Amino acid sequence: MNPTIRALLEDAWRQILDNTGFRILAVVAVLLVLPTFLVAATPEGIDVLFGLWRLDYADFGPGFGRLEGEALPREFVRSVQVLIVEYLVGIGGVIFCIAATAFFVPRMLEKGAADVVFSRPISRARLLASRWFTGVLFVAVLSSLLVGGMHLGFLLRSGHSDPGFLGSALTLTYLFAILHCVSTMVAVFTRSSVAAIMVVVIFFTMNGTVQWIWRNKEARFAAQEARIAEGERAKDLSTIPILFSFVLDCTYWIMPKTSDADALAASLRTAIMGADHVVRDEATDLLVAGDFRGATLATPTTNLHATPAVWRVARQDGEDNARIELKRLKRETTRENDRERVRWQAARQAADQFQDSLSGQSTRRETRSIGARLMVELVAWREDGVDGMERERAYLADGEWMYSVDMSTRPNWFDEPERERRRKEFLEGLSFDRASPEIDPVGWRERQFGWTAPLEHNAFASIGSTLAFCGLLMALALWRLRRMDF
Repeated sequence: MNPTIRALLEDAWRQILDNTGFRILAVVAVLLVLPTFLVAATPEGIDVLFGLWRLDYADFGPGFGRLEGEALPREFVRSVQVLIVEYLVGIGGVIFCIAATAFFVPRMLEKGAADVVFSRPISRARLLASRWFTGVLFVAVLSSLLVGGMHLGFLLRSGHSDPGFLGSALTLTYLFAILHCVSTMVAVFTRSSVAAIMVVVIFFTMNGTVQWIWRNKEARFAAQEARIAEGERAKDLSTIPILFSFVLDCTYWIMPKTSDADALAASLRTAIMGADHVVRDEATDLLVAGDFRGATLATPTTNLHATPAVWRVARQDGEDNARIELKRLKRETTRENDRERVRWQAARQAADQFQDSLSGQSTRRETRSIGARLMVELVAWREDGVDGMERERAYLADGEWMYSVDMSTRPNWFDEPERERRRKEFLEGLSFDRASPEIDPVGWRERQFGWTAPLEHNAFASIGSTLAFCGLLMALALWRLRRMDF
């Protein structure tokens, strides 16, 4: 390694270790990590201090009431991760880090220090880059300590491993690196750490506001286009001034995309962990979270109406020990009193109709809730004969579509309690991934965002325009630094 670069790196590391702010924030990070080693999330509840007392998941909010089994600790851990990393650290923590590193450049430009620093045979570009890199390294160490420590704590105490969560350290560092470019540029021009902190806070707030307005504008237009495509009346958005829309678009593309840090984290998580579903019906956004336990997805599909998804457990003789088929059907409709009003068939009615068709069979009916709002109607029966299959059909209605899940298992494959557990686990994995552009612009934006998405939602475009903005700030800072006399 070049001796000059090595010396600058050693100097950066010493500055971090000697920084009082770093020590304070390191202690805060340890305090945030410590509870993950003292609290264990189990299916039965929250175990605190190795069994000293136990808390119920219901104490943490009604959202946990719809979950059971292993889904409870998994959702609890995920909620804690989001609370600490995305909200507490992703906003407040980054600002504290800016405050702790804002003096790096002003201190270098003080009269006595500048005489010593700039008398060395090191270019001003390298000195400026080393000060910026010192701040980035400062946050990279802290975020790695926080995220890595939390991951280890959840793994050892709760048995929960989420490698995708480790990518949060990278996105936190990325967000800080953007703001640190602003801080560095202001510090060079003003030689004041207070000015650098104030400008960064104002910039962070205003930039986030611009992106929020732009995202809502795009979401409203997307909702309008979707309604028009479906033949519905849509609110005319042409009243939005063209000049305002043009200025907003230009501002959005010029400014760095700090709000895309969460979307980048989600994309990184998907790249590391893979998709959080095994089947997605693209037309309706129905998701199947996982395979029927013990079965293999024999027929993958993205259109459940054209091609049902089929899971099988095959025997050596070619027969099936189990077969699960999920398909989407056009929902039946009836007209009321020959009027224009049309009533869709409910899942309960579909189950009643199917049960009536099984005349002579001994059937069982159940109504089940899955997720927060979904209800399924289940019809169960057994085929005639000693080796007759245990059969179940579940109906789920949504919009203009009816979904049916046919489950067939041999009696000797597993006992009834185990069949019940696997059926329940599979059905509870059904959900709709719908982020309405009108109701949830943030969720809608994250769904559109990706590496191959259109330009306005493209991850490469987001990173590229952000790096261009940061490069411009650092170029301005270097231009000013080269014209200083000490």
